[in-house]
Amino acid sequence: MYGHHVGDVRRRKGWDVGPVEVDVEYSPAERGCPTRFSLVVRLPDALPQEQIDRLMAIAAKCPVHRTLDGEVMFDERVEIVSPV
Repeated sequence: MYGHHVGDVRRRKGWDVGPVEVDVEYSPAERGCPTRFSLVVRLPDALPQEQIDRLMAIAAKCPVHRTLDGEVMFDERVEIVSPV
């Protein structure tokens, strides 16, 4: 969902941001609690904060995210990593 959408946008814009990883944990709805997705987006440490913010704004516009957003809650965070 996120990784694919961000990948499409960065290819279209010609952004060479390096490797992007997305981990997702899914907790189905239970009585009184919404369905929850916890997302961790791992981006290279060389990216400027402005580009990180832009990528996350683009990711939030993912059609799947927008469809589910009214029905579920997303917990998101960015982890900056050094290349191996």
